[in-house]
Order: sequence, then C-alpha cells, then structure tokens
Amino acid sequence: MAAEEGVTVPKDFQEVFAHVILPSGQGSAIGRAYRALHLENRDVIFLRAGIRVSRNWEHLLCSVACLDDVIAAVSPLSARDPFFSLTAKPPRRPLDPDATTQWLQSACRKKIFDVPVYLRSCVFFRSAALMHLGDHILNLSDDALAQALWAAGWTLVGFEALYVDDSRIPWENRDPLLMRREDIQDFLRQHPLTGLRWAFANRSAEGPNEAGTKPIRPTQLHVAHSWGGGLGQWVEDFLEADKERHNLVLRSIGTWGRFGQRLALYAQDSPIPIREWNLSLPIRATAVSHYEYKHVLREILETFGVEVILVSSVIGHSLDVYRTGLKTIGIFHDFYPICPYLYLYFFGECVQCTENIIQSCFAHNPLPQIFRNVTPSDFLLLRKNFVDTLIAEKIPLVAPSPSVFRNLLRIEPRLAHLERHVIPHGIPTDFASEQTGLSTRRSDGGQGKGLHVLVPGRLSKEKGQSILLEVIGRLAHPFTFTLLGCGEDGALFKTFPNVTIVSHYRRKDLPMIAKQLNPDVGLLASIVPETFSYTLSELWALRIPPVVTTVGSFLDRVQDGVSGWVCEPRADAIVQTLRQLEASPHSIDQVARHLKDMPFRTNVDMVRDYHDLVPVAFWDRKRRVFLCAEGSQAEPHTPSPKRALYIDPQVPFRSVLVQFLDYVEMKMHNTPRWRPIFRIMALFPLRLFKFLVRAPLKGGGSRSG
Repeated sequence: MAAEEGVTVPKDFQEVFAHVILPSGQGSAIGRAYRALHLENRDVIFLRAGIRVSRNWEHLLCSVACLDDVIAAVSPLSARDPFFSLTAKPPRRPLDPDATTQWLQSACRKKIFDVPVYLRSCVFFRSAALMHLGDHILNLSDDALAQALWAAGWTLVGFEALYVDDSRIPWENRDPLLMRREDIQDFLRQHPLTGLRWAFANRSAEGPNEAGTKPIRPTQLHVAHSWGGGLGQWVEDFLEADKERHNLVLRSIGTWGRFGQRLALYAQDSPIPIREWNLSLPIRATAVSHYEYKHVLREILETFGVEVILVSSVIGHSLDVYRTGLKTIGIFHDFYPICPYLYLYFFGECVQCTENIIQSCFAHNPLPQIFRNVTPSDFLLLRKNFVDTLIAEKIPLVAPSPSVFRNLLRIEPRLAHLERHVIPHGIPTDFASEQTGLSTRRSDGGQGKGLHVLVPGRLSKEKGQSILLEVIGRLAHPFTFTLLGCGEDGALFKTFPNVTIVSHYRRKDLPMIAKQLNPDVGLLASIVPETFSYTLSELWALRIPPVVTTVGSFLDRVQDGVSGWVCEPRADAIVQTLRQLEASPHSIDQVARHLKDMPFRTNVDMVRDYHDLVPVAFWDRKRRVFLCAEGSQAEPHTPSPKRALYIDPQVPFRSVLVQFLDYVEMKMHNTPRWRPIFRIMALFPLRLFKFLVRAPLKGGGSRSG
C-alpha cells in the first residue's frame, strides 16, 4: 500500500500489501510509488493525504480487482473527479464516506464500469500491469499512464458501490488534450453513473444510512437437509451468532424416496431461497457422484467465493461435496450415512453392523424406515464410498459429544484415521442469559405429594414414546405431566387426565412458558443414543433439573445427582427415579441450585470454536464483493421461476395448510365483490375444515404454545 504523508495505513493491510509512505514530489503518484517500492512484485493501493475513506474500502477495491486478471486499476466514486463523481456538481458539504457507501451498497447494482482514467486520490493498482510497462511509467503523468495501460491491453474500471471523500484535496486539472478527445467527451455526456446520480439526488429525506458499510467477509457454505429438527435449529443458531463470516445454506428438498429432487440456496437471515435448481435425476438418499449436483456446487463456489464448507448432512446431496479441494468439515448431527436409521439403534445401541445384521435391521428395525427404496447392499456400498471419500480427502470430523465418536468407531473403525474434534452445540445468548429463576422448590414434598414433570420435544418412538406411555400410566395423580412441543404425537396421551399437552410453541417463548408451568423436573426418555440434545441444554438454562436415560450424549453431559439424574431407558427405572425424587425434594433443590450457578455454552462460543478449527486468511483473492447474505445486498442471479407462494420446507405440512386456510379466509372475508350470502355460505365449510385440521394439533387439555 502506497500512501502520502499523513495517511493512516490499516495494520492488517500492511502485512498483505507492499507499504510505503510517499514523500511529496513531482510526476504521477503511481510512478513515485513504483520507484519507492523498488519493483516489488506486490499489488499497490494508493491514497492521497487528506482523503476520507469508508470502512472496508480496501476490501472492496481488492475484491473487484480479483474478479478478472486483466483489471489493472480499480477506482471508487469520489467528490471531485468528473469521471468518478457521485454528484453532477461537487457537493456543497462533504459527504460522509461510511454513510454514502452504505447507501450505495443498498441502492445500486454494484456495477463495475470501464473508464479511460483512474482516480488520482485513491486507486488500486495490479503490480503485473506496472511491471508490464516497466521503468517507462516513471516519466508519465497519471493520464498518460492510464492511456499506456489501455494501449497495452489492460483495463481500468470504476466501482459504483464505494465512495471516498476527496473534497478537501486540491484539484488538479486533467490533461487538456485528453479532455478534448471525442471519445472522452462522449463518455462524460453518456456517463455510466447518470442513473445513480439521479437516484442519489432524489434519495429519501432520511439520507444515507449511518450504520456504516457492511464488511467484506469470508463466505462459508453449510450443506444440510430441509427437515428442520435439531439440525435446522443448529444452522439457525450458527447463522445468528456468526458475525465474522457470511453464511450460505445449501438445502436438499424432496420427498420420501427422492430426498434430493431440488437444491435451494439460502442467504443468511433469508427465508426465501436466492437460487434453486431442479435435478433431472433426483437423489434417492445420497449419491456417490452426480454430474448436475457437481455443476451446481461449482457454480455456488465460484459465484460466491466460498472458502469453507461445513457439511452437516449428505441426505439428498452427493459425496462430491467433499471433493472440492476447499477447507471442508464433516459434522455428525446424527449417524447417517454410517447408519440408515440415523440413530445406531436396533433393539438397543448398535455395537457392530455386518452385512447379515444390516439385512435383519432393514427387515425388523422398529424405527421408521426413512430410505425405503434403498436396499441393504446399496447402503453398504454407500457407507464404504462415504468413508473412502473422507479418508481420501482427509476431511476433519466434528461431533457435538465424545459418545458420537465412540459409537462411530465401533461400527466403522477406519474413521480413526481422520482428525476428530468435539465441539458442543450452544444455545442463543439471550436464551442462555434468561434468568428464569423458577420459583423456590416445594419444601413440603414427600410420599404422596407427586411431581410436576415437564417432557419437552417430540415424542416419536426413538424419543421414548412407548416408555412414556407406560410411565404416565403407572404414575397417576398427584403426578402431573406437561408434554411441551410434542406435535401430533401428543394425540396418544389425550386420554390421561393428569397430562397437559402443548403441541407447539415458539422457542423464544420457552422461558415464559417454563416460568408459567413451574415444573419440578424435566424428563428426556430417549431410547436411541442422542448425539447432543438441545432440549437438555434448554432445561439446564431454565434451571429445570433433568431426568435422562443412559444413552448417547446424556452419559457425557449429565453428572448423576449433580446436574440431573440418569436411569436406564426402561419405564420401571424412570418410575423408580421419579418416586425417589418425590420423596426427597431437597435433592431437586440441590440440583436446581447447582444449575443456577452452572455456566451455559452459547452459540457464540460454538461459532468461535468452528472458526478456530477452520481459520481463514485475512485476505483471499476469491473473496467477493457481491455478497447477498445481509439485508438488501442481493447477489445478482438467475431468478427462480416466479411463485405466488413460498413455503419453508422445514415447516410441518399441517402448519402450512392452516396458514394457507387462514389466508383464504381473510381474502374471502375482505373481498367486496362477494355478496354477504355467498360469503357466509363459503366461509362456513372453510371454517369447519379449519377446525378439523387444527383439532389434532391441540389434543386433549391442550394449551396454545
């Protein structure tokens, strides 16, 4: 970086670019920089003393230069120079560079345009272009140097999404011969900034946003399915906490037997995909290789300058995602594709998985069979190719608890050849910091007093549905149970008089709901080895002592009698534990006090650990200007076919249907063209249908979550 005296040079850029403070002198600024740098083969950013720049100005200039090797110089917009000025006439008062750049990034298309000259007060120069001209440039003026570069086949460009304030710098007229040229006059008359100048002059009364420019940050790609659940929660928490990198999410979308019919790319905080691709040959479970998928992946990586890939699931994806050559991490949120049932469970935790066992597993496993059109031999071949690919590409593996690797290595010992890391999940900082402080535990407990037991989350077979039915059947009043967030599974428990069902709730409302319910303990009755369990973290954060089963990560995380209680995944063992706690309320108080003082891991902690595991360079040539991950900074892209309705594939079908019926009812009610009698006749069956659709959601004795 070359700068005149009085210019502060960012410390990080001193380490990346050649740096020298230029003394005052004659000749072109870049010529003096060339001489001062002693032909050093590093790119140069030049600044004039007195110029004011915005945040991340250097990142933006370098990003544009990296888009094409033929670009010799990149110039921002300015206050004075007619080739680069944002206003037709110099502004009466200096514009704030940060606020103006922010407005440009939100309002313009971030166009890069050819210019016959470069901005003399602030410019990026490619060293290869200067070397090409050699010592000849030492005697050239700035305008003559620009013409020499054009003649040599180089390109000079301006970038309309960056503004620098050079209004305080003494103005030096351009070369009169250059300004009289017909092509230069045509350029100024039909200026590429004409439309932008008009928009800026007629911008809203609020003026530019003072928030400051968005940073040019590394981009990482998350690869996931669209089922929601724990993985969906993890992705949301990660994106919420990551303030240092841009995050894109590539989700596979499909249906049973064709989990990869479509691929959708989501930007950070965007519920609507920014790009979509339909696959001619849908991916049934996971493809070993897939030409169209590979092409889509290459398009994403090149367009968005992805530097890191975090593979959270390969369901509906291809193993090509591991073969990009980029920094890639494989994360085990479940045990697929080592296990076709996700949980390493076949009438108990699996300790081996031979060909004979997997044949029997496909035929007799009580858990739902997800990949119905995949045979045991297909799956064994997929598992072999999966492990072969991880080893060949030297993919580091991450799991949220040590038990995950213990279980994986029992089934597939070859994974021991790979680098392995344990990075526990974290919960949002505002959730973890909620001082819910449930009311003081009852001191009048004892035999016959019962307990209020909170059972959070889904109640599918793998989550201990049958065990819980037996437990509740054996623990009648005064024991009470609240099933929180059980969804449609709660219908099985409607007949129990001591059960309250809250089918659905918003996660952000959980602290308030827990405070209203004020349970004595929580119960997690999983029969499969959990890889982590968000519900356990949430119970801890809410200071609700948990009772858990001796499977998976529960054994890693819960210290029996200190941070909760551990019992066998059997109804009699759980009943015995709850009876003991009923007779010993001080045990509950003791664990609750421990939880109140226990530190909680946040999603910020989690993201920091991932960044430490996969560091990125301060600067990378692939880093892009066009980032669509925030606000209105949209990446130009081939638009998806226009739709009247966008549906989040992670939302349950029943919820989508209810919201659609709500919309239809609103339209029918507010349409003035309908006669009242027709409106009444149409609304009655619609409302009846809505009632029938909603009814299973609530269940007996339910509360709205």
